Amino acid sequence: MKLELKNVSYSYKKGNELFSEINQLFLPGKMYAIIGKSGIGKTTLLLLLGGMLKPTSGEVYFDEKSIEKIGMTKYRNLYVGYVYQQYNLLEYYSVYQNVRKSLEICRKRIERSEEKIVKILKDLEVYVTLTNNEQIHKVNLEQRKVDRPTDVLSFPMFERDEIAYLKEESDGERDILGDIIVSIEKVREQAEEYGHSFERELAYLVTHGMLHLLGYDHMIEEEKEQMRKKEEEILGKLKITRE
Repeated sequence: MKLELKNVSYSYKKGNELFSEINQLFLPGKMYAIIGKSGIGKTTLLLLLGGMLKPTSGEVYFDEKSIEKIGMTKYRNLYVGYVYQQYNLLEYYSVYQNVRKSLEICRKRIERSEEKIVKILKDLEVYVTLTNNEQIHKVNLEQRKVDRPTDVLSFPMFERDEIAYLKEESDGERDILGDIIVSIEKVREQAEEYGHSFERELAYLVTHGMLHLLGYDHMIEEEKEQMRKKEEEILGKLKITRE
């Protein structure tokens, strides 16, 4: 099986082409490196190969079949893997705040951009995986170099300000915000430890993971308080209590 780019071009804005008419064959069993200075489209090219974006023109082929004809979701689920990067323009900002700041930098009028920001975020997809302690331990060690099982892991798809350039209109395929992995064994252990239901602990961990994808964190006390407040607000709206 092989990957191939045929006359692939991509632009985030009409008339502002990032790269054009790329032709490249990637053969199985070989290692390739995409190098170049910042801003020339390395990450975008990887997103195209991974089926997270569609070319402005040209085609990406897998095993001599267009990945659009295979189906982008099917291609992502069955045939390709992707190593994630952090995406925040400002790490202490949420995704919403990063998009807003990007629009400010571009001198857009914020009062006219609120609906645009919300629309971008609504068109995103999140993958949630339920697993056991052994498997989440492996992922934790491989991805974070932490040699122990944990309750939840989050892996955002986009780096820095890329989310601000996601397509505004759906073309039948959703963009992927990232992955959340939850250990069911940890859910049971922690539900018993904290004295609330399995459902409450699972809902809390998924909410916690989702907020990480959206740029929230708890490295400092102020961030932790903000994140905890948001978690309780979401669980409250869902009527999921500690009892």
